Amino acid sequence: MEQLKAGARVEIDSAKKHPEDFVLWKFKKPLEPSWQSPWGEGRPGWHIECSAMAKSLLGETIDIHGGGQDLCFPHHEDEIAQSETANGQQFAKYWLHNGFVLVNAEKMAKSLGNFTSLRDAFVKFDPHVIRYFLASVHYRAPINFTPEALDGAKQSFERLQRFYEELPQWKLPEKLETKKKESKSIIISKFKKDFEKVMDEDINVSKGLAVVFDFVAEVYRLKQENKLTKKDGESALKFLEDIDSIFAFFKKEKSDVPVNVKELLAERELARKNKDWKKSDELREEIKTYGFIVKDMKDGQMLERI
Repeated sequence: MEQLKAGARVEIDSAKKHPEDFVLWKFKKPLEPSWQSPWGEGRPGWHIECSAMAKSLLGETIDIHGGGQDLCFPHHEDEIAQSETANGQQFAKYWLHNGFVLVNAEKMAKSLGNFTSLRDAFVKFDPHVIRYFLASVHYRAPINFTPEALDGAKQSFERLQRFYEELPQWKLPEKLETKKKESKSIIISKFKKDFEKVMDEDINVSKGLAVVFDFVAEVYRLKQENKLTKKDGESALKFLEDIDSIFAFFKKEKSDVPVNVKELLAERELARKNKDWKKSDELREEIKTYGFIVKDMKDGQMLERI
């Protein structure tokens, strides 16, 4: 972590025995909580509070310690100094310091008046979109919170969500023609390895998402060329589920499509086969009343929640 001399970012305090000392115990002040101690009535300093909580809840050595980049010095360095001195053990194995959320290239903060709460942001943008937006850049990189950036995230997220919803509804063959019979599981396995490789590079989420979008484009291409089997589709969906187990991006309804909607969809498919377009349109409108839109695709019908 960053090493700085006293005076670089912290004012020199003449009351300290050494300029690099930090507060372990604060003496009592009006309207502040306080406790009796051998050093008089007061309360712990901020740095020692965190070390005490970490030891109490997580032990003398913790695996991962996170925080904003502005906490590297002095807070996290002070935690290390006091914890390792007291316990004689390594304090944290890994440190993750995240970048700031910016507004017009300036740090978002209540004190600057450019602060937006999640509750207010959810009025304009789906929570899934905001989650995708915040996770779409490397955790140590700053991220600029603007309407334009969120609109871009919305388009990207909706593309992934649409693919996730379409994939299980594709009517793929059990087997392919002889000249196309090679399995695509090797291709899917390659994308999985590529994803794991970039994520192992200090959790490089932006590169990880680039791999996912390449995967989506490749699966669409193979489907269009009639080179996917039902098993390939299941493997592709499994890959997406594995990705979502990390990011929790996708919208997942708590219940499946209602039975009556499935029955109406089957009835509509029969009407289309019989070229009863009037009946087909009537059933489409009836399905809509249950909260679903029917889209007629090249290989059949697809349901999409309104």
